Amino acid sequence: MNLLPLSLIAPAAAVLALVDMSSARAQDVPVQTAPQAVEETDMTAAEPTPQVRRSAEVLNETIRQMQAGTPPFDRMAPQLAEAVRAQQANIGPALVAYGEIQDIEYRGPMQGAEHFRVIFANAQTDWFIALDDQEIIQGLVFRPAA
Repeated sequence: MNLLPLSLIAPAAAVLALVDMSSARAQDVPVQTAPQAVEETDMTAAEPTPQVRRSAEVLNETIRQMQAGTPPFDRMAPQLAEAVRAQQANIGPALVAYGEIQDIEYRGPMQGAEHFRVIFANAQTDWFIALDDQEIIQGLVFRPAA
């Protein structure tokens, strides 16, 4: 079974979805709308700021907790936590299959989120994370590396 993470990010109403693409056609994949869709990342990002470094730390912690089956719901906006809870049975095993995190590379800002390439032992993925001032995760998106 091929699992393809597919999602959109919105500042106040983040959505995280995992879609089985092994037998789907493009017209079969449900489209979820959000005020802002994920687009190309500006790859001309400067040296990461302390805020970006903190976003990377939170992302690393979040992925590890999700792999362990204990997503940090208390650090997520309610709508994001609800979406993750609803899909935890699919997301957790997929993340475990990716293996250990080898590296996290900053790719740049994008529509209020930070874009990171997360390199696992068995996969490369692109992650987008948006934190508020209290470091609550407002948006979390991942997909296979482009």
